Amino acid sequence: MTPGNRLAATVGGKALDLEGARTLWERFSAYMEVHRNDFEGFARSEGWAHASVVANGEAAMLTLANEAPPPAKAGGNHGGGGRPKGKGRARR
Repeated sequence: MTPGNRLAATVGGKALDLEGARTLWERFSAYMEVHRNDFEGFARSEGWAHASVVANGEAAMLTLANEAPPPAKAGGNHGGGGRPKGKGRARR
């Protein structure tokens, strides 16, 4: 992806060129105008099982695939490890 390009796309695990990505994003945007948040419907209309969009900084990646994307981690990027909030030391 070049610095001036903010939209990218992969279909079936293969990256699209700039023109292909732009064309796919245009179809995606038009579909979402009519069918708000219907990612699965858009994927089916394109012949795929799943669609997802991931924003990375100032760029966005639209992905069409037959495998479901990995589940999003709850709580953002801070890892989520450690003990749950509000729990003190174990009582003796």
